[in-house]
Amino acid sequence: MIKVWVLVLSFAGSEAMAVPPHNPLRHPPVMKTPPIPLSDFDRAMAAARSDEHQTDQFAASAVDPAIVGKPFSFALPAEQYPGAGRPKYTYENGVLTLDLETGYVRAPVARGKLGLNMMHSILVQESHKMTGRYVGQNAYGATTEVTSFSGKSNALALVTQPAMMLSPSSFDRGLTMLEGTSYWVRLPLEPAAAKTIALDADVVVEGTYTKLGDTDKIVGCEISGGSATISLPVDSFDERCFIGVKVSRIAFVRRSTHEVIKEWTQSETADGPLLWHQVRAGMNRYQLKAVEPSLSEGSYPPLKDQEGHTVNVETDPNHLVTAVQVNYSTSRSARDLLRELTATYGSPVASQCFGSRDYSSCEGEWNGPGGTVVNLSIMNEVTYRLSGSKRPTGVLLGK
Repeated sequence: MIKVWVLVLSFAGSEAMAVPPHNPLRHPPVMKTPPIPLSDFDRAMAAARSDEHQTDQFAASAVDPAIVGKPFSFALPAEQYPGAGRPKYTYENGVLTLDLETGYVRAPVARGKLGLNMMHSILVQESHKMTGRYVGQNAYGATTEVTSFSGKSNALALVTQPAMMLSPSSFDRGLTMLEGTSYWVRLPLEPAAAKTIALDADVVVEGTYTKLGDTDKIVGCEISGGSATISLPVDSFDERCFIGVKVSRIAFVRRSTHEVIKEWTQSETADGPLLWHQVRAGMNRYQLKAVEPSLSEGSYPPLKDQEGHTVNVETDPNHLVTAVQVNYSTSRSARDLLRELTATYGSPVASQCFGSRDYSSCEGEWNGPGGTVVNLSIMNEVTYRLSGSKRPTGVLLGK
């Protein structure tokens, strides 16, 4: 016999039998934070890496050419032990030194050119990390644990910039023939005041984006690294990407108050008077290359004008343009040059010719525009220089 037990639940009152309404707990809607838009610089660096790792040689560049001419401004904090290309501070013998020493990048060269295009650079972003460990073995069977590191950095490649100074150490040693690579200032301060300023100092870098010298490229990347050895068991891989810039201002600034400690400024083409074509007095190497891209990298060798004449750009010990000399020895007679210069600049301050009409040598001096002087030498060389500067060789007037 099977017994069935029935459990009867009894509720007091009919209301107890009603099903309670379903009222789920309502949370306020989640407000999603919109992503921070990438800056022009960040997009350019991403595009540079995309181009660097692109295997399709027919693919279009990822870099937006509209970035050329756009302004930028970066504030970089001074640090105690940074590498080249980053601002730093040092305190010694009661003097605080704030120093931005530029680094270098290997920029692309124009099609058909050989060699390296070394350009000064300023680091904007930098990161390094350990990527792993493994046991390595050399050709003789020796093993050791190897640590791998990788680094990425983004930089500004300085096409033009305010005139740079010798590094503090080079300045102290009187090495005046070196090229300037730094922007720095020294402040005699007590330790407490020096610490306050050092930890509150930024370098502000301002300017516009531009192409890298005489190339059609705006950005570039360089990859470096090293393989592990038994004595140095470290693998490293570093990728540095950069964009061409014309720097108009560099300044050490107090972060908290925006007080300018010291600044360096420059127009895009230098402030000196025009000497020849687009070359102005006072141009530095990179300004000169921007207007005369036929210059070889890293020096001032002769270049050619449109008619094939040899042109020499003369500079002072700070590597700033002081004069331009054009050699007409094989294409113009001395008397023809004298007439052409007189037609262009008016009557000469002084002039004279030697020899017969067909075989003569002439010299002369004319006042040019903007406080410049034009000289014709007895070697058929025409020199464009600043008023008050030394006459070129072969000009004997007034001696």
